[in-house]
Amino acid sequence: MEREHHAEWLELRARATDELRRGAAAALGRGQPQRLVQVLVLPSFSPSLAYEVFCVPSLPASTASEREAFVAIRTSWDQPADLACFATPLERLRHPRVVQPTMLRREGTLATSDARALVADLANLQLPLAPGPAPFGLDGTRYELTLGAGTAAATVRWWERPPANWAAAAALAERVVAWVEAVVR
Repeated sequence: MEREHHAEWLELRARATDELRRGAAAALGRGQPQRLVQVLVLPSFSPSLAYEVFCVPSLPASTASEREAFVAIRTSWDQPADLACFATPLERLRHPRVVQPTMLRREGTLATSDARALVADLANLQLPLAPGPAPFGLDGTRYELTLGAGTAAATVRWWERPPANWAAAAALAERVVAWVEAVVR
């Protein structure tokens, strides 16, 4: 990558991360989806990922269990595709002045039993607000766990390994990633 494009690349990376944080609710295009949880996986040198679970109201149904669906979405930044725009100065000229991040989304429906277990895990999660001693580094993977969305949300962030008193958050994040991966394949 040419030196003059490096700052532009960093801006694109920041826009991609912001888009992942905003989430995929608009992509659902139905009802008023309520995001229950989001996990961001932000590696230093690999594509970033967002894993989200939404409760989506259905049309009026005959039973309470049929009134809502639980949708899992995995969104990934197609970093290799966007990086190709910066391969050479000539290649860079072939793309818009401001390159927008390329996002790939996969969606699936979470089994009601798994969704109910997730909702119970979210309701029972207890975390101190103070993170405690945490490792520090430059390269590696940052993680974010966000419960809720909009005006009623809480986010915790860590690098590589969470502080010991946030181990429950990391365990929940791992379960969310596993559930989403299982249904979006």
